[in-house]
Amino acid sequence: MSPDRAIGLVARKCVVYAEPMNRLSISSILAIVCLQSFAADIYRWKDDHGNIIFSDTPQAGAEQIEVGEIMTVPAERITHSISDLNEEPKAAKYDSVLITSPSNEQSFRDNGTFNVDVAVSITPPLQVRFGHQVQLLVDGNSHADPGRQTRFTLNDVERGEHQLQAVIVGSDGQVIERSPVSIFFLQKQSVLNRAP
Repeated sequence: MSPDRAIGLVARKCVVYAEPMNRLSISSILAIVCLQSFAADIYRWKDDHGNIIFSDTPQAGAEQIEVGEIMTVPAERITHSISDLNEEPKAAKYDSVLITSPSNEQSFRDNGTFNVDVAVSITPPLQVRFGHQVQLLVDGNSHADPGRQTRFTLNDVERGEHQLQAVIVGSDGQVIERSPVSIFFLQKQSVLNRAP
């Protein structure tokens, strides 16, 4: 293959892969290929002082050195473009959102005012950099404004059955994920059941 044809083939390959590469890399590759292709014939001889000289120009008494074929390795085709690299990162899907405390169908007994601590487990952790927040629903109603907290305290809980659900909402207020509904019971001594 002639040096000019080799340079042309390499230049076309570089254009195909040029998008993700910077100009300096392309220039370096082309320079190396050009030097190798122009140095196709190499000659060796000794000068008057016994030094070995290598050149691409033949001299009297020089011997030609056979240069083997230049080994090439095909480049991998890049499957993504620069626009893919500039894409905004996306939030990961939540694997689970669970009410871990109180446990489902747990019963409490109390004779006075009673507070219930609620814990929410989220996997992967809440992605606050995307504006995600947790909303706790008690009996279908919002307990407080959405926020980053995953622990809540319910004050002065009335007796009876209560439903809990954690909801993850995005910065636009849209629901991203919901926990299963968890139930707890609060049993208080009734005034009617007190001994006289």
